[in-house]
Amino acid sequence: MLLAAHGVPLPTGTVVRECDASSLAKVLRQTKLKLPIVVKPVSQGSTIGVTIVRRRTQWKEALALAHRYDPEAMVESYIPGHEAAVSILGTTVEGPTVLPAIEIVAPDGFYDFSAKYQKGKTQYLCPAPFPPKVMRHISELARRTYEALECEGAARVDFRITSRGRPYVLEINTVPGMTETSLLPMAAAQAGIAYDALVERILQSALDRANRFAQVVPKE
Repeated sequence: MLLAAHGVPLPTGTVVRECDASSLAKVLRQTKLKLPIVVKPVSQGSTIGVTIVRRRTQWKEALALAHRYDPEAMVESYIPGHEAAVSILGTTVEGPTVLPAIEIVAPDGFYDFSAKYQKGKTQYLCPAPFPPKVMRHISELARRTYEALECEGAARVDFRITSRGRPYVLEINTVPGMTETSLLPMAAAQAGIAYDALVERILQSALDRANRFAQVVPKE
């Protein structure tokens, strides 16, 4: 995988297609995974269609739920520990601006749809109270992920961090939320960037990208 080639640690996993009625035993054998595992649609957001499978009896229902939203389901190891997010703002002359990390403390430890959008249900710690070494590490991994995928504009990299401080990148969201409970505006505010200024920076990044594209496309 591209991110792994850039030294970004990822959970062990595989993709199960809807047309492939793989048994749980087969998936566990091929990937050497052990329960609990995470089953989720390849292309979805807001934790829709995601199940933490802790018992074998949950497998078929979890896979069917993921396939309801995408013909491909990602099956990967569940990383116990802390949940965190690092947001990044568009490329400047100096490179991407990495914003303060946020630790997400969700009820029952599962940051699902209601935990994300029901105000007051989840606790957000910004800046995250991780040791300085961990903070530097996840900031660097977020930047590395952003640059490896050649992202532009605003993005958010989501992490799981073990009790020993080892981070794993779960995904990068290239269209991060901008609601009152969203993480990008929260991190920007911690960095001294007001909401209006944040929107202006995102729009300016898009305009700069459009101008660069216009310069390389030959006129008819």
